[in-house]
Amino acid sequence: MELVRTNNGFSQMPDANFYTHFIWDRRNVTSTDEYTYQTYLANKKIIGISSVLKPTTYSTFDISGTVFFKKTFSAAAVKSNVETAISNNYSLLSADGSVVNRDYGIPVTRSKILNLIHSIDGVDYVEISYFGKDITDQTTNQENIIECDFDEIIVLSENNGTHGIFFDYASSG
Repeated sequence: MELVRTNNGFSQMPDANFYTHFIWDRRNVTSTDEYTYQTYLANKKIIGISSVLKPTTYSTFDISGTVFFKKTFSAAAVKSNVETAISNNYSLLSADGSVVNRDYGIPVTRSKILNLIHSIDGVDYVEISYFGKDITDQTTNQENIIECDFDEIIVLSENNGTHGIFFDYASSG
């Protein structure tokens, strides 16, 4: 194989390194000299771009704040509904394990989480105090979006006391 560089500005090929592969079925050919190789292979080129397979990177995120609910609803019901909704949407698999919720390269946005929480019956408004990858390190707090790479999947941290969902629930009136 020979390495071909295409970044000359005149090529219709992508600006990347690629290899030229030669395919030759030599079952009916007896000559093996250089002229035969070049003549026969000139119209048998196949171009392919190198693929690199990288392992999946999994990252987690944490969220904390205060959910204010309407006084006609119970704190326990609102808490259960909020945490279930966030867990169902931001865990890798659905609750029954039949659907993959998260995919490669999908960032987590504060606005989508806020919309999800606001769609729950009884929620009046929400104040988010932390939104990031590690609640124990306040420097990782993000304003609007938790970015990820193309080979990364971001899921909600499992609530084990130090990571996950940390909302306080208070009546708004």
